[in-house]
Amino acid sequence: MKRSLQAVLAVFVVVGGLAVVAPVGAVVAPPPKVFTLTASRSSAVYSQAVKLSLTITPKGGGAPKGGTVTFKVDGVPLGTATATTRITNLTTTTIPPGTHALTAEYSGDAVTGPRVSAAVPITVTPAATAMNVEGDGYVEEGEPIEIKASIRALAPALTSRRPTGKVSFLTSCGSGKVAVNANGVATWRPVLCPGEHAVRVVYDGTDRYAPTGPLSITVSVGPNTGTSAVDQANDGTSAGFLYVSHPVDSPILWAQVFTSGVTGEVDAVDLPEVSWYRSGGNAPGRLLVSIQTVDGDGVPTGEVRAEGSLDITGQTEGIAYDGHIALEPWGIVRAGTRYALVVDTEVQPAGDVGGWRLLATTGNQYPDPLLVRQYEDPWDGDPLTDLVFRTWAIPNP
Repeated sequence: MKRSLQAVLAVFVVVGGLAVVAPVGAVVAPPPKVFTLTASRSSAVYSQAVKLSLTITPKGGGAPKGGTVTFKVDGVPLGTATATTRITNLTTTTIPPGTHALTAEYSGDAVTGPRVSAAVPITVTPAATAMNVEGDGYVEEGEPIEIKASIRALAPALTSRRPTGKVSFLTSCGSGKVAVNANGVATWRPVLCPGEHAVRVVYDGTDRYAPTGPLSITVSVGPNTGTSAVDQANDGTSAGFLYVSHPVDSPILWAQVFTSGVTGEVDAVDLPEVSWYRSGGNAPGRLLVSIQTVDGDGVPTGEVRAEGSLDITGQTEGIAYDGHIALEPWGIVRAGTRYALVVDTEVQPAGDVGGWRLLATTGNQYPDPLLVRQYEDPWDGDPLTDLVFRTWAIPNP
């Protein structure tokens, strides 16, 4: 009877905060000589990578022979790793915003007992965000207008992880709040009252992502005259050719500055007698056009009001086409305001030689300038040349 009792007797040994059950007479492994947890940073933004490192040196030296290390934040596991070297690491991007205590628990191995590390503090703040806004420039009265806000996280946060939350859209005749979808986009489709509206767009943020905005986009609601007419045109004589191409190593593109004569919706452009050519490699891809705002010097700012494309690369090389290019969506232009008709192509592989021929006039026959951009150089003026072009617009009443 006495021998049976001795067989089940055990003692509880507390090592580094862990209660370890050991039979009577068993040899309890000693705690490690060195047991230190460190973090790669003491402060971070949400989803920024934080590397946790636990240094374990057994009492007799060397490295641990196994056992599991569990890394925790405020007692909640972040992940586990097997201890086979002196330093066991775990990189995490999931620590939520706030002030936290990081710890590591080691299960022990055959020669080293278990232990819990001292807490290491870390402060995590919400990730900074940025927003892009785009939408319809004009719709008829009674039709819904579509406005999209795209939200993204900024480095050093994990930029591939899309923010969640909601976006507020605010106008003088109606407002809305829309959830951000899995792609980081919130889409608002209201029916607004007639007139021109400045839509104020704000990303509200969450506990993990900081708010951003406001940004503003101008939209117009009203009757559509249904009549698109030529607004600006350069149909001069003394014609020659300009070349536009975009291999990755040597792009050439053009920007014809023009001053709108009407307030309305620009819905198409003409580049008469346009053709494509190739001296080797692939066809140049689509011809791309956009209407952009300009700065005080007439240089395109990159803010696109309307855009379109022409793809005739499947047809005969060198044959001229009428070059009428519909724009979608239409863009608002205002009488007396300068804009740029920017002409580019799809990007081609390095070394390919091919592009588009654009009809041009010499002698500065259109009053606004033509700009060229070659390679990575800034925009530069060509005072004696202009594109042969037309812009088409639907005047707003």
